[in-house]
Amino acid sequence: MPSNKPFGALPARSLTGGSVPVNRYPVGASTTINIGDFVTLTSSGTVTAAAAGDTLIGVSAEYVATGAGETSTVMVYDDPTAIFMVQCSGSAAQTNIGNNADIVANSGSSLGISKHTLDVSTFATTSAQLRVLGKANLPNNDWGNYVIVDVVINEHYYKQTTGV
Repeated sequence: MPSNKPFGALPARSLTGGSVPVNRYPVGASTTINIGDFVTLTSSGTVTAAAAGDTLIGVSAEYVATGAGETSTVMVYDDPTAIFMVQCSGSAAQTNIGNNADIVANSGSSLGISKHTLDVSTFATTSAQLRVLGKANLPNNDWGNYVIVDVVINEHYYKQTTGV
């Protein structure tokens, strides 16, 4: 059984096969983004760490500290077909495969590692940020508390029909 050690999201693979590509995005001057944070696109054309309910553009591949400057950029896994591994905030079961859920946007660690998790209290069949594909294929990863699941971004900017 996994322990409660959130790590944000990690790229696992793509639905189309192969590795998950990354692209560079500008970051606002007063933004901290941790490795593994789900990120969203702002109306100013920059990315920032996402909150529950935000439309997502992907997952940060790098750490960017507050005050890094307006010329800062961050690499983002932004492929809408990317599959990510993320820890659940509590208990999940095989019956949650196919459910949608939002994220819990916890503050990152002092080492710049995300603590975002999948919010099990938001499991639903209605629209939400992530869709559960199944249990991640990891040793000692069993359904129950803090299981690590494979997800795709359900509410992704590159899948949306409206602009920012």
